[in-house]
Amino acid sequence: MKTTKGVELKLSKEKSEEFFHEALCNGLDYLSGYGLSIKYFETDYKKAKNVLQSKNKNGICYEDVLMQILKNGGSLKLIDNECDGEYNSTIKLTHVHERVEKTPIEHLIELIIKKLKMFYKAKIKVVFVMRMF
Repeated sequence: MKTTKGVELKLSKEKSEEFFHEALCNGLDYLSGYGLSIKYFETDYKKAKNVLQSKNKNGICYEDVLMQILKNGGSLKLIDNECDGEYNSTIKLTHVHERVEKTPIEHLIELIIKKLKMFYKAKIKVVFVMRMF
């Protein structure tokens, strides 16, 4: 649970997964700029892709498959290609559930606003005034 100056945030598992998926969709390109890459077992990828294809005949995206790997119990490896593995990490679905709500609240608010704009398909002007103490 994230607390920021009197604001407490608790996300459901479903919302954490939704926000993480959104972060994958918008952030994978940035990883390479920081010398990071995502790896997984090819068998996990094929299994996840097959699960998604059996449910969705309209097509799937790479990020959908990555999320399905996690939902199937697999993991994603965050590989540090520039600092001799100093920042290598493993991502599991439990990590998503535990850590997404610890994201700085301003980033989560950006995602919420983006989703609202997509949902209403109209411009929504939102003004947040945050007073820091």
